[in-house]
Amino acid sequence: MRKISKDNSPKKIIAKSTTALTCLLSAAVIYAGLNDANATTTSGSFTINTDVGNSCALSLSGNISFGAYVPATASRATTTLYANCTTGTIGTITITNALDSAYDEFKLVRSGGNATVSADYLWSTFSKTTFGKTAYGSDLLYLGSNSFSAAGTGSEASIGTIYGRVASGQFSRSVGAFTRAITLVVTY
Repeated sequence: MRKISKDNSPKKIIAKSTTALTCLLSAAVIYAGLNDANATTTSGSFTINTDVGNSCALSLSGNISFGAYVPATASRATTTLYANCTTGTIGTITITNALDSAYDEFKLVRSGGNATVSADYLWSTFSKTTFGKTAYGSDLLYLGSNSFSAAGTGSEASIGTIYGRVASGQFSRSVGAFTRAITLVVTY
């Protein structure tokens, strides 16, 4: 009978176990590689679509601020109108507010005042060509009369200048801050 020393026994078993494990892992890797070589694939496709429609965004360089009104002279101020329309969009830009007089004027109303009381409003006009006003607003930026035209280029562009004027001679007005919100609309 042969004796095996304690020192030799674990080394042999460990070596045998490691060799068996290496063989098992190698066989698994080879088998997996053979399966990938036999894999079948199928392809498909899908469509991506959208539409670009007519669209415009309007902006101004700032509000029209007349500063302190002196009744002996007309007050004048301007702002620059910008439009950013999709390429190919053609639009017409006008003021849509209803006029407050037969002379194509708008009322700037005193803060806290009443638009029907003459002391509480100032007459004003807005046009695209001049500070002055011809009879019945022939230069007025209103409902298509002298409207701005916008041709879309896909980037913001200066369309023109809006001229504002508060008429002189309005001596009987009350002290205060006078304002008016004006709405611009682009039709395309």
